[in-house]
Amino acid sequence: MPGMTEILNATRRLPFEMLELQQFSNLVAANQRSGLDTRASGTMGDERTVIEMLQDGVMILWCREMLGIDVVFVKLDGGKGFFGGQKSLFATYIGSEVHDDFSPGPTFKMWGMALTSINNIYRGHGFLKGAVK
Repeated sequence: MPGMTEILNATRRLPFEMLELQQFSNLVAANQRSGLDTRASGTMGDERTVIEMLQDGVMILWCREMLGIDVVFVKLDGGKGFFGGQKSLFATYIGSEVHDDFSPGPTFKMWGMALTSINNIYRGHGFLKGAVK
């Protein structure tokens, strides 16, 4: 399974935008209000700050207590659209930041779908019923 270095070397990334960061922050806050252990990673293994991670197109979500996993979101360069606009995709990797060991997860065309997919994992394990508060 790839580690963070392999993920970074194998992907063409785009920086996250402030709106995407705000949506990420809102998800973490809503999940915490619902009693879920969702946390944003403060650094990566090489001690880069959150801002540097976001500029490099990487976000890490910790779900260690309840699920025992970390989820890496990578904003990928999806090429140019028909009218020349920048397209992006959102890849996910699931594993352990501590052990630097991740498995590829699904890829999404929309950031909102990528973010809310984490709640499906909580639902599948029985930690979440109904909507997040």
